[in-house]
Amino acid sequence: MNMKGQGVSTICEIRKPQELTGNEKFKDLSRNEKKSGNSCEEKNSFCPEKPRHDNVGDDSPGGEEEMVSFGESASAEDCDPPLERWTALPRFTGTRPTVGNFTISRYSPAEWRNRHQEILKDSTYQIREAKNHEYKTNLLGSQICSQIDKQQLDNSLLLRSRAGEIFHWKTELKFVGEEVESEILKIQGEIGRLSNCFRAVETIKNMDRDIQRIRDSRLHSDLVHDTLAEEIVKEEKLCNDILNLYTRCIDETKMQSIELKDAKQRLEHDWSDKSQTYDIDSTCVGLKNDSEGLQWKPGSLQVSQDQSSPEGHTTFVKQSIIYAKTAVNRSQVLRANMIENSSTCLKDLRRQAAAVEMALADQIVELTEAIRRLEAALNNCLKRLADNDMLINKTNAVIRGIDGPMKCAQTRLGMRLIRENIESCRDHSQNGLIDEVKNVAEGTTALSGQVKMACDSTDSLIELRKKLENELLVKKNSLWIDGKRCKSMRMHYPAINSLSGY
Repeated sequence: MNMKGQGVSTICEIRKPQELTGNEKFKDLSRNEKKSGNSCEEKNSFCPEKPRHDNVGDDSPGGEEEMVSFGESASAEDCDPPLERWTALPRFTGTRPTVGNFTISRYSPAEWRNRHQEILKDSTYQIREAKNHEYKTNLLGSQICSQIDKQQLDNSLLLRSRAGEIFHWKTELKFVGEEVESEILKIQGEIGRLSNCFRAVETIKNMDRDIQRIRDSRLHSDLVHDTLAEEIVKEEKLCNDILNLYTRCIDETKMQSIELKDAKQRLEHDWSDKSQTYDIDSTCVGLKNDSEGLQWKPGSLQVSQDQSSPEGHTTFVKQSIIYAKTAVNRSQVLRANMIENSSTCLKDLRRQAAAVEMALADQIVELTEAIRRLEAALNNCLKRLADNDMLINKTNAVIRGIDGPMKCAQTRLGMRLIRENIESCRDHSQNGLIDEVKNVAEGTTALSGQVKMACDSTDSLIELRKKLENELLVKKNSLWIDGKRCKSMRMHYPAINSLSGY
């Protein structure tokens, strides 16, 4: 481009009408450029008539150098031509419209040199900045890589340490869980044992009630509240107390079983979480930069609101373990108390059973002795009745035997009454006959009285025999009840193993 011509015309000349007419279609584009914020400096940069003052830089010796103007200075109206004289081509090519008909020169040599210096200066600056940027980038990259490697190693060590801690708590939870499970089995076995004891004691209670009902069927004369009845009542009361105790023990054991199951559930949930966490941390420890399955996780930096702290995590695990161990200790103490109570109840039941057996044996012995005595008394009564019958018969025979002397004496007296006159005398023979009749009459009366007394005695002995036979029947019935039925029922008394719940 020839920049040395002295006769360069300005572009502010009035164009031909046809050129203005051809540029009407660019009015809207010029207006849009004006609206988009193009300043006057952009316009002036394309104005060759306006002098330019550019800073050459620190390298230029004179500082600012005044630009050489091409041609004459243009007026203000010429330096700011109307927009309709511009076309879209100069904006894209960076040139002005043709000046006249001979040249399209735009810049002066000074402008060209200044522009060249600016480009070299900008190139040097940009190259130096690129080198500085490369150095800083390499330095920053090495620092970041070393820091990342150190953080990755530290995090791997922390993950390994955390995995070891999780494994420790996982193992501890497993051991405590096995202990709790074993205690649950023991406490359930204790519940079964107490249930067996309850049924055995209930059997004894029902046996005592049946014995009382059977003994109430004794006859009226033997319906007494004897020692056996007192011991049976004591045994029934003892059974009621023991059943109440077993009921409370079973309820407490069931509550303890629920507590153990709750502790086991907490341990299992915690162990499951720790097992999953241990697997995750172990996998994280084994991950490398070139491991398979690595993915972008942009949302992994989010911190959940419900995350716990390490102190809270340790406290939660310790609380679960302490809760489980406390439940196990409470269960062990409860089982020991129940075993002790069962042993005490067993001893009391056996002691009372021995008292009942002894009272029953004494009652049987007493009834047997009573029956023996009643039978002996009945035999004596029957023998006495026979003797009385013989005595009555013999006395009646004696009475009948003295009838002859009585008749003889009375006949003699009657015959001597027919004596007449003086011969009717009360002589010694008369007195003797009278005495004889009196004596015979008195003897007959006495013997008759004895017979009557013997008959009364016989009647009394007959009543006594009835009483003895009735009493003997009552005693034999009581002996059958106590010696057969009650004793046979007592033979079904639960054994020690049944009372112990085994």
